[in-house]
Amino acid sequence: MEFMFSQDDELPSSSVQTAVLTADFNLNRRQKRDFTEEDKEEITYLIKKHPYFKNPCNYPIRLITIMKYLKRKDVDINLPDADLVVDELIATLDGVERLEYGRYYRRKSG
Repeated sequence: MEFMFSQDDELPSSSVQTAVLTADFNLNRRQKRDFTEEDKEEITYLIKKHPYFKNPCNYPIRLITIMKYLKRKDVDINLPDADLVVDELIATLDGVERLEYGRYYRRKSG
């Protein structure tokens, strides 16, 4: 079975190549974005609003749990090194002790 194309028709390979180049451009533009100070302040605020940090208990919380929480709150966690930035922000909170990478314990105040 042969496909017949007239001279005016666009070849499927060129449309696929155009789509790939567009997706690559969008991906590169998105990856170059970094967290601004306003983003970090918003993330810190959201972390403080997490139920674990509002009412800490006697077990540690994991970074993946906080990342899922931030994703539900519409924070773009697909940016490069997002986990490292969130890790740094959690470690700077008052009363938070880093047990190991990705596990934190907050001492109850009072």
